[in-house]
Amino acid sequence: MSMVLRPHRMVKVRIIAGNSRRREIISVLRSYGMVQLERVDPTVAEELGSGTTSPKLEEYNKLLQTFRSYENLIPPSPVKGKRLFKDEKDLMAEIRSIDVESELLELKHLEDDILSDIKDIRVRIEAVEPLKSLPYDLGIYNSSRIKSYITRSEDDISELIRKELKDAVITPLPDNYYLISIRSDQDKDLARVATNNHFTLMHVPEIEKSPSVYLEYLKKSLAERERELSKVNDRLKQISKRYYSRIAQIREELEILVSNLDVAEKLPRSKDIFALEGWMKKRDLDPLRSVLSRISSGRFLMNVVKTDEEAPTLLANHPRLSFFEFFIRFYSLPKEAEFDPTLIFAVVFPIFFALMVGDWGYGLSILLGALWLKHRIEHPPRVSHLPKKLSTFVGRIFGPGPLLILAKTLIPSGILAIVVGLLFDNFFGFQVLHALFGFNGYDVQKNVPQLLLISGYIGIVMVAFGLILGAIDNYVSGRKKESAGKVGWLLFAVGIVILGLNVLHRSFVISGSSPSSLISLGMVISGIILIALMEGGQSVIELSTMISHILSFTRIVGVLLASVILAFIVDLPFSSGGTSSLIGTAMAVMILVLGQMFNLIIAIFEPGIQGARLIYVEFFSKFYHGGGKPFRPFAYRRRYTRDPYDPERTKAKN
Repeated sequence: MSMVLRPHRMVKVRIIAGNSRRREIISVLRSYGMVQLERVDPTVAEELGSGTTSPKLEEYNKLLQTFRSYENLIPPSPVKGKRLFKDEKDLMAEIRSIDVESELLELKHLEDDILSDIKDIRVRIEAVEPLKSLPYDLGIYNSSRIKSYITRSEDDISELIRKELKDAVITPLPDNYYLISIRSDQDKDLARVATNNHFTLMHVPEIEKSPSVYLEYLKKSLAERERELSKVNDRLKQISKRYYSRIAQIREELEILVSNLDVAEKLPRSKDIFALEGWMKKRDLDPLRSVLSRISSGRFLMNVVKTDEEAPTLLANHPRLSFFEFFIRFYSLPKEAEFDPTLIFAVVFPIFFALMVGDWGYGLSILLGALWLKHRIEHPPRVSHLPKKLSTFVGRIFGPGPLLILAKTLIPSGILAIVVGLLFDNFFGFQVLHALFGFNGYDVQKNVPQLLLISGYIGIVMVAFGLILGAIDNYVSGRKKESAGKVGWLLFAVGIVILGLNVLHRSFVISGSSPSSLISLGMVISGIILIALMEGGQSVIELSTMISHILSFTRIVGVLLASVILAFIVDLPFSSGGTSSLIGTAMAVMILVLGQMFNLIIAIFEPGIQGARLIYVEFFSKFYHGGGKPFRPFAYRRRYTRDPYDPERTKAKN
């Protein structure tokens, strides 16, 4: 159990090797992604010293910035295949073959000029459009003594402006536009009025043409500049078609090279050797030794560093369960020495969810919805038929990552909800199996006391399991006093449940005729004593909290009953024989559809929230602390290039 529920065992290593192999070793470490690099011990760093910065780093950094700018300037094109750069000479040869800088700069300047013109033309069109019905020349609206502006407002602003500028001439125009003419020296006063009253001013163009003629000229100019912009974009697309793949591949390889050089230059080193330190999985020690031995011809030292530092956490779950890690990280990442409850969450949460839904109609709807959502996120359609505002809102709230995790979580939960719903014979509240096959399912409403008892058993099992994990965790960590305290809580919890059951069944007798009564009472008393001795008298005050945690699992029945009863009420017009009138039937159908949709939404969110809460609060609190730091290996995810030190290819060669 401890191996399954534990994160990877981490160790801190120190590697010392010759400077001639420094960059190659750094590249290998990045390729294999085994090590999270850390600052080298100050005493070792001081003894070795630090080297000088390589001019290569600055050169490659400049090239990286250049190719990043190339990639940003041209429209993206599909990158076909992955390029393998054998070495830096191969990379530099490819860089020299890309000669697009002068053409891209020319096109960029031309594009900026055209876009600036288009923006100016559109502003002028916006200012002239409201005036197109006026027969006067635009030249009369601006002179050395007069200035004119256009504004738009839903409210009548004539009196508002005249109150501040008595000489202003205001002409109402169609579509709530206003032409405002003022003295030249009143510019600042009008601007103040516009700012205070939240309306925007557009200056009437100073030109000797009628509005309609000038508007036609502007539209022709706009169309011409847009054609020129289209030609520029076509040229950029041609460049992209020829060079984008190569530029993206070079940029990615340069990013890796610059990062490797940057790390290599910062490592402490003497004239002959260098040192680095980092965290890694203990089980990867031998594979890494083998790789480094091959790269350095055996001329290196690698040893485990004894340290009191807190190791980073790398969870060790099966890939098919890894998405459940989201819920653990949401609560808090475990420390390296703690239990990892991901597997427990993956098993328990869908069961709790299914028990609280208890309807195979809702379970089937949840399952189909989850499968559709998973497929849509993993294979997004080119054209979405969903309302844009809805999809944008959901995307902003959740994001594609959490939505995909939610879909994957609801798949097993929905399957189990179908199974439980079949046992209860609930299909959107209807007893379909009974009507078709005469199957008498487990009646939820008639068996509430039994269900409450079952939920109580679930509660004591979960609480006891959490306390056992807490006792083991503390004992392994050397905290024997805390471990004994968890045993005390376990004795109290189990004892109080047995004692309570005896009281409910009226079999509690303090005599030899009822051994369970004596044993349970002894467990309660010994548990309280052990808690007081190990954790102090104040902990005894929290005894009622333990009881409430066990009883809290009865909320499973509460949520189930709420769903079942609401479905029963919604179905009542149909299950009771329906209505005789057409209007009554229409109302019943509307109530059925809307009510079932509402209950389905509740069936998704309420069991999810309550199920997670029971695990987080009532279960995790017995053993789990969290606060771990995530393991961040020195690695790079290649998209456009192949790794010359690819672990899989290296294995194949050997």
